[in-house]
Amino acid sequence: MNGIEIQRLTALTRMDSDNPLSPHEGTKALNYHGIFFKKRVLEELRRLNGLAIIGEERGVNFGETRVLDVLVADLQLDPHILFPIECKRGWRSRKQWFFFKDCDRVFRPVRSIGSIFSASVFGVGSDDMPVCSEGFELDTSKPPKDERAHKSDQDPVFRAGSQLAAATLGFVANRLREFHRLGSGGGKEHNERIVPVLVTNVEMFVVEGGDWSSVNLVSGCYDGHPEFRAVKHVVLKQPFPTPEGYERDFREFPTSSPDMDSRFRNQLFTESLYVVSASGLPDFFGMENRNKYRTTQTI
Repeated sequence: MNGIEIQRLTALTRMDSDNPLSPHEGTKALNYHGIFFKKRVLEELRRLNGLAIIGEERGVNFGETRVLDVLVADLQLDPHILFPIECKRGWRSRKQWFFFKDCDRVFRPVRSIGSIFSASVFGVGSDDMPVCSEGFELDTSKPPKDERAHKSDQDPVFRAGSQLAAATLGFVANRLREFHRLGSGGGKEHNERIVPVLVTNVEMFVVEGGDWSSVNLVSGCYDGHPEFRAVKHVVLKQPFPTPEGYERDFREFPTSSPDMDSRFRNQLFTESLYVVSASGLPDFFGMENRNKYRTTQTI
């Protein structure tokens, strides 16, 4: 929409509304939602060689209606790689995300699905791809006069992770049903790899705890100062049990040895999500990483 069209729309709005919004006010209101951020992420993904935009606002069901913000895919080679994406915009000038490493570095780099199987692939995290158990949002704006310190809140990160986990599982369940209806497709085995991604514009840090004995067992507070390392991406292990009343969760009926392996059974209802800074999208979706997702095997 160009400037003339905006002015015309604004004029019509002023005639038809008792409380008209200026273009500036309308844009500001939409900025609160984050729709512009999603559109910008889509534009960035379009520029990356070999990625196809499958769609946006894709409805699925996993216990209740869920929506994928964006679905992109690398369809150049087999197996195809599909990336369900959730976009989470925050006020970068006032918000930061801090992640704590999980005590277990084993995670699910990809979920592999086909005509007759659904299989997890398990790997081990690294310093370049830290595996985390939880994330917190810190408000860096000046605290109110009656508050002594900045506040941290786990809920925004957890809710964004839950939305992505649920939508991804709903998408996988739909694909498995589609594969079942299609059959083997003339003898060719369908095979896809699913990599869920949560994209945010806020700064991200990993808490390098070091010596946790510095935590006072009486006060529950850290007496020292842990290191905060800036990162472009992490793995978040998001707990997501079967929704109450959901008739058949495909995770409850594993068909592959990794999911039935006692080493990994504790992650049956935990989804591994990649949390990626928007500025780190070109690196994360680079061809080298995509080849890893396509070829990685269980440890």
